[in-house]
Amino acid sequence: MADLSEQVLPSIWSLIRHSLLQAPGMSRSELIDHLTPRGLITRQEGGSTTDESRHVRPSLNALIDLGVVTDDGQDSLTLASGSESEQTFRRVVTSRFFEVGSESDEEIWGLRSELQHEHHAELALAWLHLQGVTAPIGGFAAAEPLLQQQLGSARTLLRDGVPFNALERLGRWCGVAALVDGRDGGGAVAAIIPDPTEAIRSELDQLIEPGAEMPARAVVDKAAEIFSWLPNGAVGRAVAARMSDCPDRAPTEGTVPQGLSLALVQLHHEGVVQLSAGDDVSDRVRLAPGGFLGSTGAEVAAVSRIRRTEAAHG
Repeated sequence: MADLSEQVLPSIWSLIRHSLLQAPGMSRSELIDHLTPRGLITRQEGGSTTDESRHVRPSLNALIDLGVVTDDGQDSLTLASGSESEQTFRRVVTSRFFEVGSESDEEIWGLRSELQHEHHAELALAWLHLQGVTAPIGGFAAAEPLLQQQLGSARTLLRDGVPFNALERLGRWCGVAALVDGRDGGGAVAAIIPDPTEAIRSELDQLIEPGAEMPARAVVDKAAEIFSWLPNGAVGRAVAARMSDCPDRAPTEGTVPQGLSLALVQLHHEGVVQLSAGDDVSDRVRLAPGGFLGSTGAEVAAVSRIRRTEAAHG
């Protein structure tokens, strides 16, 4: 299950997790009834209602499709993954929602024929990360001209506002994108940028063992394996190959993807990892669009060593 949908609301996933922790074994109908905001629906539509929320069932079905919630065959639901913490829950959902098989770069795009490309979350997220962090996208009205320019009028990616709006919600909940202040033709708006800080934080144990130090290039390459939608990952490269222009030059210039750079610098400032320019030029990679403040207070544009200074939380 990797399709975007206007009806699937990630915020409901957190409520489903909480409900199943409190009352494991609930049936689908019980859970849907429990989470349907009937008071809100009544105020919006007028009069009382027995209708269920149009968002809860699709959101629950998405978690079942992902294997995060299981049904024992007798309509008894159980949380199969993520009971330890909300962060762990989001980590599992994120990895499964954006999961891609072992296809080659050429096959990644071509094999997505079961659904239209605009519904494939991993392709859409790769496109978002290829936009870089210096030009926030203020909604679909701002995304549309970029899509037209970069992929052409016959594109099969994020064809209309629903998948883009769904991508915004999903990206923020999964910790792979963030809202910032931006602008559109009408003035200031809330806009989105690629920011995988929370996703990187959740997978730190896979990237660098606590207390260990690794060549920066090895960490960047490992991140591309774990998060294939990064610009230097398999999905990122597959999408970049179809774009006339990629604001994030990581796939062709060998720099650290801008979103990943943002995450590493943030974790460096938090003291979770320590970035070091080091002396080994062969291990050095250039951060983009900027760098980090070194021990002397000067900005350092490249890093060759990354040390894990704190164990991951959650």
